[in-house]
Amino acid sequence: MSHKLLSEISERWTPQDGRCGRLVQRHIKPRVWHYEVALSDSWTISWGPKGGIWIAGPGRLKVRRIHLKCCNTPDIIHLPLPQIYTNLIGSVTTFHRKWLYGVHGWNCEHWARLVTTGKAKSYQVKEFGVDIVGARRNRVAESRLRKHIFESRLRSFPDCDVRLFAGAFQS
Repeated sequence: MSHKLLSEISERWTPQDGRCGRLVQRHIKPRVWHYEVALSDSWTISWGPKGGIWIAGPGRLKVRRIHLKCCNTPDIIHLPLPQIYTNLIGSVTTFHRKWLYGVHGWNCEHWARLVTTGKAKSYQVKEFGVDIVGARRNRVAESRLRKHIFESRLRSFPDCDVRLFAGAFQS
């Protein structure tokens, strides 16, 4: 399933579009926003529970047409587009169907901010005062994504001795 998702991301990623790589959000309930990453002016990818209706459960990434009510998230310092794309691809292998989604834990905002800014953070969870996951889990997520990206790059240098970097990404 990951190969299909990776192909879909690659097909929809359009760097020349103004929204590509932007953190976007839409209101779904009073005081509740859903966060996504724009792949283009027409497509987004988001993190959520399987089935999309539960407040917790097995997490997955899904590409979909951008919702009409999506707006760019204000006051964001985005990473450069090539880094966002690298994070996006790395997040498929790191999180898709491997981590649990939780509204009050690892949610769409944590994932989308990690991909677009490099920091796993949910201001909504902090606002509601129910951060079950906490800073430690966010650091683990950041470390795992960096480790995956680093190991992927190392594979392109087969003569490199990976043991030299053992322990560099322990959480």
